[in-house]
Amino acid sequence: MAPRFSKITTTTNGFIADWQRKNHHVYPNKRTDSHVDMLDCYRELANAVRRTALGELSGLKRLELVRESYSTTEQTLIMEHLAKNIELLPLNQSAPLGTEFTLSERHNNTSTLIDVFTHDIPGISKYVNHINLFFLRPGSTVSFKLRVVEGSPIDNANFRVVSSLGFKSDLGNKVEDGFVDEPTHYKFHFRTNGVMDVADILKMTCDSLVERAEKIRPQLSKLRFDQNLGEGVVIIGGETHTFTNLLTHFGLTQNTAISAEDIDVVVRSFSLRIRQTSRDSALAVLNKCLDLMIADFKVLKKSLP
Repeated sequence: MAPRFSKITTTTNGFIADWQRKNHHVYPNKRTDSHVDMLDCYRELANAVRRTALGELSGLKRLELVRESYSTTEQTLIMEHLAKNIELLPLNQSAPLGTEFTLSERHNNTSTLIDVFTHDIPGISKYVNHINLFFLRPGSTVSFKLRVVEGSPIDNANFRVVSSLGFKSDLGNKVEDGFVDEPTHYKFHFRTNGVMDVADILKMTCDSLVERAEKIRPQLSKLRFDQNLGEGVVIIGGETHTFTNLLTHFGLTQNTAISAEDIDVVVRSFSLRIRQTSRDSALAVLNKCLDLMIADFKVLKKSLP
């Protein structure tokens, strides 16, 4: 199966990288800056790589973002569209309301900085917020710099983010009615208080995710309808996971093989009525998503230095 990305590169601060090669242990008084560059990549995989690199996939916990139909103009980027492109705020923090970020839009060598707090995001705030980006145009780049002001890292994280996490995506070359094509170029960076090789971390997380997917596959046959949740659920390791969360967990709800519309139809049909055909269709989608995820992460591991 051909990969759905063309290039993923990782770099680490030169001094720290040299120290690591020579000493093979953590140098506690220095912070490591690591960068990941994903070219011709799709959003779900970019976010999956970002989350796994940060040790954030401890379960299927995520910040749910409410998405509604809306319209906008070239001068405005609505928070829902912003949420769609970054998908997740850092999940390694136990107090999401203590996270803030700065949005930077650059065009013609000028930059506009806008401070946004998590309570501005739909699903946390009851208001839908608009961010004026001053004539968002084709080829623009949106950068997110997140600063943790409260909360503590999860216990089983691979490492701790001590100050900031950056995530940047190119918005593409086409804007229609204020919307942009799906970005294909993503970058993120993180700063830690220890010495580590981001490529090695990504390799380990690729292995763990593939192993996890293989373990989940046999459990999919237990998919059933939950009247209270109004959707299909499956119990894995004593935890109840919804059909939708299983899809979004692996970040494969939108790709060339399975359209989001097809998945929505399956989710709706499975949720509205209990029928064997609907259940079989849902299982087929989940299995195909697992196949694609496994293939992507195997190729990703081979592509890393």
